Amino acid sequence: MSDEPLTAEEQARAAELMVFTVWYKDDFGDGDAFAMSICLSESEAKADYDRRIREGSNKAFEPGWDGIVIYGPEPLYPRGMVGCPLRTVREVLRRAKHGVAGPVPVPFK
Repeated sequence: MSDEPLTAEEQARAAELMVFTVWYKDDFGDGDAFAMSICLSESEAKADYDRRIREGSNKAFEPGWDGIVIYGPEPLYPRGMVGCPLRTVREVLRRAKHGVAGPVPVPFK
């Protein structure tokens, strides 16, 4: 998968594809926020969210603090792909096309 610009066909498919994104959000430090995973269903996003909290790698977001939150449904393009490498967007499109379940991790910069 490449980081070449999305083709018009990929942009159109991504604009129609509704996704759920698990985000890290920081309300007190440097205000950082970034996508951690992109999911094709709310149940996948909830399972990924719950796993991250259960494993202790993250906590639930609380206003004024930091933590993780689920956004969606929203179109993969352009909102859902903010900060995502284009190869990650292409992987989400591939999974949607072939019915492959599971969260798509978004690499940390």
